[in-house]
Formats: sequence, C-alpha cells, structure tokens
Amino acid sequence: MKEVCLLSLEQAGIVLCGDSGVFYWNRVGVDNPSNPLNSTRREEGFFVPISNDPPLDQSELSLVPRLNEIASRSQELTPGMVNQLDDLLHEVSSSDAISVDASKLKASAPGWVYLNIMAQGEFSYFSGFGGEGGNLQGVLTWPCRES
Repeated sequence: MKEVCLLSLEQAGIVLCGDSGVFYWNRVGVDNPSNPLNSTRREEGFFVPISNDPPLDQSELSLVPRLNEIASRSQELTPGMVNQLDDLLHEVSSSDAISVDASKLKASAPGWVYLNIMAQGEFSYFSGFGGEGGNLQGVLTWPCRES
C-alpha cells in the first residue's frame, strides 16, 4: 500500500476519492496533542492543492487561516460551520460546485471535511476525473491549528 503523509502540508487541498492505489493521511482536530479526539484520517484518491492567493499584505485572507477560523473552534462540525465552509468553498472555486457532504458530518472533523463536488467549466480543479454527471466525492484537508 502506498501512503502519503500530509502533516507538513502548508496549504489546503482536496483528496479526490478514487482508486489511485495511494492513500493520503493527515492529523485532524485542533492542534492539541493532549486532546483524545486529535487523531489521523486517511483516504484513497488523488491530491489536488487548493489556493486562493490573497494580496501579499493581507495574508489573513488566505484559505488556511480562514478555514481554521471557521472549523477549529470545535472537534465536531456544526450546521453553522457547514454553512460558512460552503460559502468559503464557493468563493475559492472558479467553476466547480463544491459543498460539504452533510451525510458524512460524523466522519468529518476540523482539518478533514468530506465534500460533494460537481466538476464543471473550463477552469475546473478536477477536469478529466469523470464521475457520473460530473459528481465526485472528496475530502478537504488543511493544517489545522487552534484559533
């Protein structure tokens, strides 16, 4: 089995679920080693880096701090957090429709959020990956820190 550790990841990315022969894993939950809910998660697929490149003098607008501001307040995702994550994902994708997969909230955690993806448009992050009607499954992962 091939595995890729994402612990040194410094930006957000999506593991597009699929038969790749490669498993990606990352630590999830707030960055607190004494927290028993702090664990690792893994998924087989293809890793796609996601970035929103903010202005140089406004680094707080980059994706990772914004994700941490939303999701790192709790070990579980709340409906309010899901709405905020959906809004942010809509903002950073130029053409794909990306949203939190509400059916997998219990399997999600800060730093590891399951997604529904509708790949579309000429600027799609996921061009050529197929899926029925362009529908794909993925996991949003990022370096999770306490806010």
